[in-house]
Amino acid sequence: MEQSQEHKAMLEKLQIDPQPGVYEDVPFAVYAKIPAVNNTKLGRLNHCPASIFNPIEDTKALRFGRALHVHVLEGELIFHSRYAIAPQCDKRTKEGKAIYANFVAASLGKDLIDEDEYELILQMKESLFNHPYAKILLRQGQGERTIIWRHDETGHLCKSRTDWTPGDEAGIILDLKGLAEVNERKFISACVAEDRGYARAAAFYLDGTSRALGKKFNCFAFICVEKEAPCKVEIYTMEDDMLAWGRDEYFRLMRYLRQLEEANSFPAYVHGGTVPIYRPAWLK
Repeated sequence: MEQSQEHKAMLEKLQIDPQPGVYEDVPFAVYAKIPAVNNTKLGRLNHCPASIFNPIEDTKALRFGRALHVHVLEGELIFHSRYAIAPQCDKRTKEGKAIYANFVAASLGKDLIDEDEYELILQMKESLFNHPYAKILLRQGQGERTIIWRHDETGHLCKSRTDWTPGDEAGIILDLKGLAEVNERKFISACVAEDRGYARAAAFYLDGTSRALGKKFNCFAFICVEKEAPCKVEIYTMEDDMLAWGRDEYFRLMRYLRQLEEANSFPAYVHGGTVPIYRPAWLK
């Protein structure tokens, strides 16, 4: 009981006065409220400075992604302690409405997930553990750790939520991605996209984890699985040149954030003048 009280106090403190360190068992709802810079905020800043103040919409896709992470990275027992699987019923009928109402009442305190979504999660997990290398990487390690550190140059407090580290001694961070399509060309585009910025995220996570743990993390890999049968799996590693680009990007955005804060100005534009558009080389 004493431990749970200490843990509750730690979670409350994280939302008010977070300190650099590594934190275990932090619910996503608490992590989201930690006042610190994360990769999502940098992506919004890259798109439009004023948008960093917009609340993040908790979409069905995001909820599905979190459920997938819990089942794959934290296990079935923890999944069922947090999620309730909705029964199949026609909610347009009186009987269906009653069945669903009873289900919701019996599932208070849990997140709800549809049965077809649950079946898809099981298929995706099976594909992941059938991959010869993914199953080795996911065999043992630590998942969903909250990392908080201070950026040396700008002084900003930063945060990340690392999906999986297969032992700190390995210096590896893994990110699990459920994608509509696992395609190398499209993934490379996502690596440099202003919003998702996978390369930026990889460098940001590696640097933050290295700082918080006092140990060099220098390898980042994305384990990607398709959200449609047969749930294709591929592992993409961030090579040094891509990490260097991502690091330059997040440093640029950290400096940009500091400039905006000093000026107390977050405009709804990036370019203060005109932007010339030329015909691209591929357009014949």
